[in-house]
This record gives sequence, structure tokens and C-alpha cells, in this order.
Amino acid sequence: MTFATDELISSTKLVRNFSSVLWKMKNHELSKIWVLKNNELEAVVLSRDAYDKLIEYIEDLEDIALVEERIKNDDWTRYTMEEIAKECGIDLKTL
Repeated sequence: MTFATDELISSTKLVRNFSSVLWKMKNHELSKIWVLKNNELEAVVLSRDAYDKLIEYIEDLEDIALVEERIKNDDWTRYTMEEIAKECGIDLKTL
């Protein structure tokens, strides 16, 4: 875990300077800050852009895991559109 010195802030300093920190995040001077309490990392505050990228990345990983699971459990049986239509009682010629 790496962070720049200007990304570290005590919880007290964050409370006192919240507007300034928020402005820096909005203007892309900071994308995240690590909040310290009693010299221990307590929390991370992310910019909206960083949060959106993180959520998108997580969703992509979930999609990949789903595809891998489906491939693993696939019996490779395939059906034509005509077979499915017949099974469902659909006449493709009338569509």
C-alpha cells in the first residue's frame, strides 16, 4: 500500500479543513486521502472519479468470475433457433 505524503491527514485536520480537502478532490489535486486517527490508518476518502473507477473495476471482475463459472459448468450443448422455436410452439415463418 503506497500513498503520497499529501494524501495523509489526521481526522482532526480533516474535520477542520474539510471544505479545502473536498475542493482539492473536486479539482483533481487529490484522488484519495488516508485518514489517520491516533497515528493509525483509519479510513480512506475517495474522489467521485476514483470511486466510480473502483466500482467499475469490481463489476468487471464480477462479470469475469461469472463467465469463468459458466464456462466451467457448460456441457457445451447448443440448440438452433429453429429447435427453440419449435420447443416453445413458435412458428418462425409468422414472425
